[in-house]
Amino acid sequence: MTEKNDKSVEINEESAVPEKDGESAAENIAEDTTETASEAAGQNESRAVGTEDMDSMDEASLREYAKVLIEGLTKENEQLIKEQAELKKQIEKGNAYLDMLTALKSDFENYRRRTNAQAESSENEGRLFVLKKLLPVLDTFDRAREMLDEVTMTTFNLIVRQFDKVLADCGVEVIDVLGQPFDPSTANAVHSRETDKEEEKNVVLEVYANGYRYGDKVLRYAQVCVGV
Repeated sequence: MTEKNDKSVEINEESAVPEKDGESAAENIAEDTTETASEAAGQNESRAVGTEDMDSMDEASLREYAKVLIEGLTKENEQLIKEQAELKKQIEKGNAYLDMLTALKSDFENYRRRTNAQAESSENEGRLFVLKKLLPVLDTFDRAREMLDEVTMTTFNLIVRQFDKVLADCGVEVIDVLGQPFDPSTANAVHSRETDKEEEKNVVLEVYANGYRYGDKVLRYAQVCVGV
């Protein structure tokens, strides 16, 4: 009987070991759960502190907090004002440079126009000078016609026509005044002739020397005789 009892005790002891181990594991799990819950509660509490800080502040603390906040905002505003002022200076400087460039461009355009006008004027004056020098040659041609025979006249007229074409290509044209009312802006009355015909009064009856026009300029006034 004693041996059986001893074996029974041993069996009971061996079977009891797992129960202790199970209890220990359960206790460990419970402890871990408790610690996790405590940590979570601590975090939630720390989050709540931030929102509760202002609620827990007294009036003096709130005023101090507001003062610090206002000072910070004031400094930021002052910095922004300085930056805006600097930006305004840069913009004004840029506008000044732009105005200067615009003025320079305008001056250059005026200079270019003046230069072109002067060049054109010089070219016209040079051309007028040459053309005026050629006019006496035309007068010589007109007088020579009266002294040439028919054979020579054919060749002479060919030369004159070529000369007239050159002048026409240069813009020179004869002022047609014969039989027209006398116009002092295109002709000089070097002689006058009495006439009984009313339609011949103040009319150019004869041209002694042709007048010539270049564009809107009179190169030479026609020398004429006017009926009176």
